[in-house]
Amino acid sequence: MRTRHPLFFHSLIAACAWLFSLSVSASLPIPAAPAINAKGYILIEHSTGQVLAQKNPDERLEPASLTKIMTAFVVFGELRAGRLSLDDEVTVSEKAWRTEGSRMFIEVNTRV
Repeated sequence: MRTRHPLFFHSLIAACAWLFSLSVSASLPIPAAPAINAKGYILIEHSTGQVLAQKNPDERLEPASLTKIMTAFVVFGELRAGRLSLDDEVTVSEKAWRTEGSRMFIEVNTRV
């Protein structure tokens, strides 16, 4: 009968510690967003959709380097798959030429 008491006591301590850790972690506030030198940004927690940090989230802004990184990622994937070659050329459309943002300073209908 004495061997059950230490096991019960240890289980009770473990359960109390677990409950305490839940209450502490649930009450931790989200820290303030760091100072970021950007016109706008938004950081959203994927699984809950909770906005963690934001600055001008509704202002329409042109994408920057992330777009270039994704373009390179897609291009290299297509090269690897054999659907694109480094020798392929594209013709610059008027729509592409008029798009704001980074530019190559080339004319409409130029093949690159």
